[in-house]
Amino acid sequence: MTQTVKNHAYDIATKGKYNRPYIDSNGTGLLIQEIINSGIPTKDKYLPNGWRWDVPGSFNGRSEGIFELVIDLDQNRITHFNFTR
Repeated sequence: MTQTVKNHAYDIATKGKYNRPYIDSNGTGLLIQEIINSGIPTKDKYLPNGWRWDVPGSFNGRSEGIFELVIDLDQNRITHFNFTR
C-alpha cells in the first residue's frame, strides 16, 4: 500500500471519527481479497499497468456504495482504496 493511501486511513470526518477505518484494521487484507474476488478488474486509466476494481458493498453494515481499489502491477502496490456512496 502506498504511503498516500495509508495516510488517508487517519483522515477525520466531521463527527470526529475516521473517514476510512477499513484501510488500517485487522480485516483490511480480507476486505481487499473480497473486493478482488467480487469483480472483474478493468485497466486503470491513469496507470499504464494498473488494474481497477469497482464493486458494490456496504460500510459498517449501514451505507451501501462502491469500493474502489486500484493496484499498480509494476510495483505490486495499492495506489487507490476508497468507499463511495
